[in-house]
Amino acid sequence: MTDIVQQYRMQMRDHAEKRSEPRQRALKGGLVTFFGGYCTREATVRSLSRNGARLDFEDTRGVPPIFDVAIGEENVTRAARVRWQSSKSVGVQFVTTDGSAWRR
Repeated sequence: MTDIVQQYRMQMRDHAEKRSEPRQRALKGGLVTFFGGYCTREATVRSLSRNGARLDFEDTRGVPPIFDVAIGEENVTRAARVRWQSSKSVGVQFVTTDGSAWRR
């Protein structure tokens, strides 16, 4: 069992090191919208950077590969692309409307 935990920690560390910039821990509300705004899902933002975020859901089934997300009290909605997904969380990269990576 210990080997499995160590492997998982190493994989997570390797995953984090591939990011272009570190994410900061967060605890904010998020609203995901898709299908032209006809569908919405609430999420909890657990980590956030300028280029992406980790969103937690009760269940990630039905989360589309590209959607818009509004985070916290910001009046900004960003397009996001799913980069990884588990049963309760998704990691997203913010993108521009043409699908390229979003940069400030």
